[in-house]
Amino acid sequence: MKKSITTAVLALSLVVPSAFAAGGQERGHGPAMKVFKQLDLSAEQKQQIRDIMQANRPADREQAKQQRSEMRDAQRAQRLALMEAEQFDSEAAESLIEQRQARQAERELRMLEIQHQIYQVLDDEQQQKFQQLQAEGPQRGGKKGRGGNCQS
Repeated sequence: MKKSITTAVLALSLVVPSAFAAGGQERGHGPAMKVFKQLDLSAEQKQQIRDIMQANRPADREQAKQQRSEMRDAQRAQRLALMEAEQFDSEAAESLIEQRQARQAERELRMLEIQHQIYQVLDDEQQQKFQQLQAEGPQRGGKKGRGGNCQS
């Protein structure tokens, strides 16, 4: 049981972010929405998912964007300082790496929490169908790789 919940939550990590990327509104595009359409969500469930996404958005998007930009600039400056230093400072490099990993872990944890909340909106039948769809994997076209020119 625990394994199936974990699998479903991880599968949601592939589906949910793009499904509600534009302000939590359905766009009807992409594989994520196709999965949700196959689950026959009720209007109430769709609204609950929108509410979850809205509640987890930063209150002030511009301020959050500015803070991310400032963090990136600070990291660039720290990396440049590491490269320009006469002697390589392993401790400073490790600290920089640890800071980045901590932020990434925090983002992933937050996303998993959101995905768990969304999964809980589904009824038992929808959860089973979702798990089945995820087990089948994405139905992709013939192109491989990002460039589409990969030869098998």
